Amino acid sequence: MRCYIFWRRRKLAPSFEPTRWSQCHEHDRGSGPCLVEEQHHAWPVRVTHWIMALSVLVMVGSGWQIYNASPIFPFTFPEWATLGGDVEAALAIHNDPGVASAIEWHFTAMWTLVLDRGYNWFSGI
Repeated sequence: MRCYIFWRRRKLAPSFEPTRWSQCHEHDRGSGPCLVEEQHHAWPVRVTHWIMALSVLVMVGSGWQIYNASPIFPFTFPEWATLGGDVEAALAIHNDPGVASAIEWHFTAMWTLVLDRGYNWFSGI
């Protein structure tokens, strides 16, 4: 007995592309060989999702730096996990605990995320 799994493509969102056939897992097998069509997202989908992931990581790191400048709870995040520059250097040069550069990183990542999501929305991905 052979089992075949076929995926239908939607006309408006070509986000999947079939690449190769592979064997089923043991729990999928019946009494005979089983082939499954593997599908992967198209390259624009993969690229834009990685851009989104990196943008979110940058926003988290810079947000932690912004929080560390004036914490409202009794904890702070470690300096190695924040993004926005060296606090001591920023205090010595600008008399600022690195908030300005952290906000720049934060807004850059935010607009990258907005543009990336806009591309996904307008292209129908």
